[in-house]
Amino acid sequence: MKGVSPCTAVLLSSITILLLWLAMPGGGEFWPVLAVACVPFLVVVCKGNRKQVVLCGIFVGTGHFLVQLYWIVFVLGQYGGLPLFVTIPALVLLSLYMAGYVMVFGLLANRFVHSFSPFVCLWIFPGLWVGLDWLRSIPESGFPWMDLGYGVALVPLLFQSADIWGHFGLTFL
Repeated sequence: MKGVSPCTAVLLSSITILLLWLAMPGGGEFWPVLAVACVPFLVVVCKGNRKQVVLCGIFVGTGHFLVQLYWIVFVLGQYGGLPLFVTIPALVLLSLYMAGYVMVFGLLANRFVHSFSPFVCLWIFPGLWVGLDWLRSIPESGFPWMDLGYGVALVPLLFQSADIWGHFGLTFL
């Protein structure tokens, strides 16, 4: 291990899930937390080994999307007529699929942090995150909901700038 114990990696990942929930609509809706929500996960990405980054990426992604997309269970049950023993695994599978993008971000960011200066990574990381969000939103492959830019949906002063650069620009910021 390079610098993060397994317990620390799990703790930091859990903090990221909590902070993302606190920041996003449908959770705590306290948008200023978005500025630091991913920092604990980035510590694991920057200091952890590849195995830790993969596991924490899956954990953070799955946890984040499980708590943000809980409503899918009710929608599939109410409007799809599906029983809970089908809707809950569907939510888990969707969350695992979405977590794959977080894991890929973690792996690529881990590689970049060892190849580029911190200043360069300051620009690469948000671009990489937004690029993966964009890939996730392509209709053939994905699910365009719960980008980080949606965290400012209840802040008119900030979300109005989406007219200029879209929600991907808000996510980048």
